[in-house]
Amino acid sequence: MGNADLSVLYVRINLKTGAERFFRAGLAFDREWQKVEVDAATAQRLQEEQMLEVSEGMPADYADVTGAAAPSVPGAPIAPTDPAERMAEIMRVIANLDGAASLYTAGGAPKTSVIEAATGWPVSAIERDAAWAEFNKAAQ
Repeated sequence: MGNADLSVLYVRINLKTGAERFFRAGLAFDREWQKVEVDAATAQRLQEEQMLEVSEGMPADYADVTGAAAPSVPGAPIAPTDPAERMAEIMRVIANLDGAASLYTAGGAPKTSVIEAATGWPVSAIERDAAWAEFNKAAQ
């Protein structure tokens, strides 16, 4: 998937809900704006979710927390913002999985929860599927 296929959105929990954390499409959101790059289907899913506020433009109160800034949870890894870096890390995790059936879905792909546990950040099924396809292609 090339960058031309991705939409950049700014997403946070709808402040009126009172929720502190919300998961959608394999991504975790809180009360601060988060910049995400997602495919068209995921973008539509996020925009239709009533628990979330979604903006296609950078909100005035957006605080960029990439780079040297500390993660929101002390000691937690910062997820790469570059899609190529994310893909490389997901593929690294997949390559290091053993063959235990409990690590894989009924369809044979690694479980996103297993990849998330290894990376320390949310991984969407879309990201997992893309990495799994690349991994299998490279293995042939």
